[in-house]
Amino acid sequence: MKPIRIGCLLALISISVSAQETPKEYQQVLALLGRCGDFKANVLKVNIPRSDLHVTISGQPTPTPFGFGGWVAMTKDDAGMDVLMGDLVLTQEEVNAVLSALLDHGIEVTALHHHFFVEEPRIYFMHVHAHGDAVTLAKSLKPALDLIPKPPAPASAPPAASPAFNLVARDKIVGQKGESLGPV
Repeated sequence: MKPIRIGCLLALISISVSAQETPKEYQQVLALLGRCGDFKANVLKVNIPRSDLHVTISGQPTPTPFGFGGWVAMTKDDAGMDVLMGDLVLTQEEVNAVLSALLDHGIEVTALHHHFFVEEPRIYFMHVHAHGDAVTLAKSLKPALDLIPKPPAPASAPPAASPAFNLVARDKIVGQKGESLGPV
């Protein structure tokens, strides 16, 4: 049996407590995928972070929230069928195996591209799409997601220092409240 991160395990256990409006089928999706997710505005979003990677851009260390977090999401279309979309973050060495697993299980790959030019390791972004019922989609998606390394459990670390800029001023300039994710 594979070890499960404590934070994710607690989140999975608390699904029925904290997110009671999450449909049962989406709770099954989270359990099948063995990942955490949120259900907001009728959309289930499952984050697939790549904090296992130590990315540099032009030699500068770059944190995962800067753009190295993948995701998949599901929602119902007008006919009541589930629609799956996502953006997977892969290393060059992972692309072929994940692509094959997706195609072998009926998940469409709609794009494969880069976001950066000088990152190390070389990162690819793979867009996925499918229609069906949620549980079947999760079963079809799981073999590909199992090929993407899960991040290691976070070590106890002191909280990240506040950004060196004024968040209130940033929100006023942009005209909306922003969200800070660690150093980003």
